[in-house]
Amino acid sequence: MTRVHSRPADDAGATLVELILYGMLSAAFLGILAVLFTTGLGAGAAATERDEVTGKAQLIATSVQTSIRNASDFRVDGNVLRARVATGASDWTCEAWALTPDGALVHRSSASAIALPGSYAGWAELATGVAGRGPGGAPFTASGPSLTLALTVTSGEATVPVAGGAFSQAHQDGTASACW
Repeated sequence: MTRVHSRPADDAGATLVELILYGMLSAAFLGILAVLFTTGLGAGAAATERDEVTGKAQLIATSVQTSIRNASDFRVDGNVLRARVATGASDWTCEAWALTPDGALVHRSSASAIALPGSYAGWAELATGVAGRGPGGAPFTASGPSLTLALTVTSGEATVPVAGGAFSQAHQDGTASACW
């Protein structure tokens, strides 16, 4: 007696309809993965941009607030802040910050008085994309020995506000030379 071996029906292979269905499911899955990947890349770029702007904002706030706390006196003239800052037990330096017309916040330090600038050549750039948020768009506002800082730093889609204040706390014995 001879036996004829027949293949079970489930081993017959995939039909054309099944192949098309598997192909469509695979394409949909790959499409979803592509969307997730590009969304992740965009979110990563936005986070990097936001971190960069936040770092610039912190640099500005730290620079201004630390110096003003160590200042015996300061003066605000429009978009320019100048201060006489203690650098030790008996040493003093003049420091200035300015918001330029093109939106850069710049800084300068000198052993002698700093005049209101006609040009910002030679000043160190702390950040670009900066705008004043105080009254009339002012970046700095003074009230007695208190300074208020009101700025925004923007790069691309990221905008970070810089708001805070500092109180001038250093004291000078004798006659102080002015920094303006």
